Amino acid sequence: MRIVLLTTTDMQGNRAGQFERMLKSVAEQRGGDFTIRHYVLLQNAEQSAVGLARENLPDFCRIIAIPNRISLSAARNLLLEQAMQSEGLDEATVVGFPDDDCWLPAPFLSNLTRAFQADPALDLFVCGLSLEPRPSHFDASLLHPAAASEVVRMGSSNNIFLRGSLAGNLGAFDTALGLGTPNHGGEDTDYAVRAFLQARSTQYIEANLVGHQSSDLSSTAKYYRGALVVLARYASRHPGLMKEFSRKFLVGVYLVLRGKLAPGSYTAAAVAGMRVYWSTRSRLPPLTMPLPLK
Repeated sequence: MRIVLLTTTDMQGNRAGQFERMLKSVAEQRGGDFTIRHYVLLQNAEQSAVGLARENLPDFCRIIAIPNRISLSAARNLLLEQAMQSEGLDEATVVGFPDDDCWLPAPFLSNLTRAFQADPALDLFVCGLSLEPRPSHFDASLLHPAAASEVVRMGSSNNIFLRGSLAGNLGAFDTALGLGTPNHGGEDTDYAVRAFLQARSTQYIEANLVGHQSSDLSSTAKYYRGALVVLARYASRHPGLMKEFSRKFLVGVYLVLRGKLAPGSYTAAAVAGMRVYWSTRSRLPPLTMPLPLK
């Protein structure tokens, strides 16, 4: 099998050390019964820095560089486009979208590919994440069919992994969502929910296998509007998603009471969510989004 990872990083940001940790964690797992291809988008990249990156990054990396900064959704679409053109995304491929401050400690990738090999119907895999990951706790017997609540509450770009054929069918991330857009997030939730609705099988393991900061009240508040809009889109498609959509309004009230979300921001998000929900009652949004291949 093949592992295809898609990551973007800001060359003028402050995550150089974290990005190096992530690349190192992947490089340490070479030589198994799978191949690795890691597509990396360097944003705000000067030519001199790009040259150094090409010399120093592992040989399994394929680099794309742009001189400006774009939204996360647009960045991932650019990477997806390149991967689909160069690799093809098929049944024997597992696709992930780790952020530059995430890491995938050994032997996670080996266990991940075995899970996809063992279950030909497995299209979407979700696991826990933590700043103290324990990849040795990857026990296939702990996998269970994921509920909508587990995908919505736990799924992020760092800990969802798709079979390549599903990733190819899903197409693009929604560029109206994510950091750098008015909705300030939700693009990975939208992608995970669309994948969940199309997957033949979605499996979840509660173990914290991936290294990354888990969600807290501050991040929930930061991305509240985007997440609510996403749930509004798909609530009518699945009873579990309808339950999560209704619950999200109560989560917003709790965030306001805790001082994490301004009342005005909550009201604006609630109005936006209801507008999206009523607009989808008569016309369900598509689950696939075109990815314009060059």
